[in-house]
Amino acid sequence: MSDLQIVFLNYSNLSVTSIRSQNGIDNRWPIECWFAFAMLASIIGSILLLLLLIASIYHEKLQRGSRVLLCHVMIMQLLACAVHFPLLNINTYDAHLGNSPSRIGSLNCSLLMWVHIGTIHAENWASFILAINRFVAVVLPHRYGSFISQNALICQILVPWCLGIGLGLPIYFGFGAEYLSIPPFGLCASRPRLGSFYGAFWATCGAYLPIILTGIAYGSLFVFIASSRNRKAKRRYKNALVSASNERLHQKRRARQIGTVKMLMTAYLFYCLCFLPCPVILTEFPYLVRSVVLWLWISRSFILFGYAATPLGF
Repeated sequence: MSDLQIVFLNYSNLSVTSIRSQNGIDNRWPIECWFAFAMLASIIGSILLLLLLIASIYHEKLQRGSRVLLCHVMIMQLLACAVHFPLLNINTYDAHLGNSPSRIGSLNCSLLMWVHIGTIHAENWASFILAINRFVAVVLPHRYGSFISQNALICQILVPWCLGIGLGLPIYFGFGAEYLSIPPFGLCASRPRLGSFYGAFWATCGAYLPIILTGIAYGSLFVFIASSRNRKAKRRYKNALVSASNERLHQKRRARQIGTVKMLMTAYLFYCLCFLPCPVILTEFPYLVRSVVLWLWISRSFILFGYAATPLGF
């Protein structure tokens, strides 16, 4: 039996009495602290994402292609932050306290987890496509028009959903992993099957691959801008016809580009910090999450906090 299975077994063996108290000591405060943080992060993140989404729609200086893709990413994050996570977290809180049925009623855990994890994986791919959009806008500006044509934008919106929802469809039918409602109180969760190739393939394509490719895109953009600045600086130094005012203007524009890419790289590192621990630990180091509450912090709160803080990086 794997360590991750032990986590689910430990949960399924709980009783209402053991959850609420043990040896006269109240055991509810860890789950209550987690629930309070999770709901607060959902509320704050939803408000920030909604405000940023409205601002992006009416931002006239934002290019049409960037605006569409950026709004698409924010809608996906808002869906997870304002709908999926609150439903799952209320279900989890009621399950741990032995409140049956839950205050939100009986959930179809398989369907909810399929849509929830599929949205997370789709958002990973949408963030990668947004990074490619920014790369093409700077490195290949003469090709950018075709990259943001109507048909191209439709494809860039549909492909992440096809990957996220489509790759999770076999999991929905129990192939490679399973979405389930854990007794006794109906905790919604996903559980990998031991030795399953498709389970590892699903996690790789949904989490690892798009996040790594996003980092490569932003890293390449940083290298291009830094090297381009050095090359053009040498050419301008040799060209005596370039005026001092044009030189200062060019330097400011390059400095602004470097600053933007540095900000994007910082946001990307924060993104990795929030979104990678869950798949890495749950698939490679499951023995680290023998505690149910620790498992909730890793599998729920890290990702939720990432969505709540993402508007600061946009």
